[in-house]
Amino acid sequence: MSPTKRVVAYILFLVLLAEVSSRLFWRLVDHTWGLAVPQHIGRLDPELGWSLLPGAVADSKATGTRVRYAINALGLRGPETTLEKPAGTFRIVVLGDSHVFGFGIPLEQHFTTLLQGYFKDVEVLNLGVCGYGVDQMYLRLKRDGFALHPDLVICYLPHFGDFRHLTDRLWGMGKPRFVDKDGRLELTNSPVGNNSQSTLAALEADRFLSRWSRTYEILRNTVYAWSIRPKDKPGPLPALDPQYWAEAVDLGWRIIRRMETGCQARGMPFVLATSLGELAIAAEKTGTPTAFMAFALHNPQLALAHDPFRHPNEAANGILAWELAKFLKSKELVPKEKWLLPF
Repeated sequence: MSPTKRVVAYILFLVLLAEVSSRLFWRLVDHTWGLAVPQHIGRLDPELGWSLLPGAVADSKATGTRVRYAINALGLRGPETTLEKPAGTFRIVVLGDSHVFGFGIPLEQHFTTLLQGYFKDVEVLNLGVCGYGVDQMYLRLKRDGFALHPDLVICYLPHFGDFRHLTDRLWGMGKPRFVDKDGRLELTNSPVGNNSQSTLAALEADRFLSRWSRTYEILRNTVYAWSIRPKDKPGPLPALDPQYWAEAVDLGWRIIRRMETGCQARGMPFVLATSLGELAIAAEKTGTPTAFMAFALHNPQLALAHDPFRHPNEAANGILAWELAKFLKSKELVPKEKWLLPF
């Protein structure tokens, strides 16, 4: 064997050894670091910025609990279903970001699954995608949600994290954005056109390597975890510009109203669930059914372990399901014959 071939063979042996060792390490440890939601279950989407990859499956231990993320053929996290609603079924569509998607939460403990359990012959479909702003939620409702023929639409908007609906770029990826033009909302960057070729190549390479190499995934996630680790003694948060916050609330509310009018035009009820007081007050003025979640979730014990972003844990998901079930029954938004217990 020539010296060149020996070097190549040696390198391949080291790569194989590293991969086998990484896979064994991942199986043995209770908690891994970095991303709680593996990158390769997602894809770039010219209409929404990004979306879930139909048929993708991935596991994570970033929260200390093994969580499987399985995306069905319709691009939803959850069991397989059909576009056409089964006969006799009351179908609920839930829009949202990582809270609705189920960041770090096994599907059987997620609030959409638990909400379904309070009723009979009710199907709750999860349209949540990590990182979505309220603008992307609305666009997904128009493209995918209405096609599912729901009887009820719920938008769960717990926060204005990163002010996602005020930008056309997030985490290095382009996204659509609504802007005010002469008093009306205009959709811009649609289809998404502000991703550079180098960004696209890097994202695709990252997804490919994350899918096939546990060594790469562990190294990438370790670097990621160290880069975002919380400070031992965090300083005070910077003061928020009141005008910027007012703009976020105004634009967010106008997008929500578009969701509601779109539902009304199709004869289906719309519910806003939120922890944002300003949105709840605006909704009260227009009569929009609103489940205010801030009080029920105001508890530091409800945050997910090993998560610097403090997503809701399993207990918080149970509370969300209970509060939503009570709200839907109190407003009789789900037919009484579908209730398991009266309350």
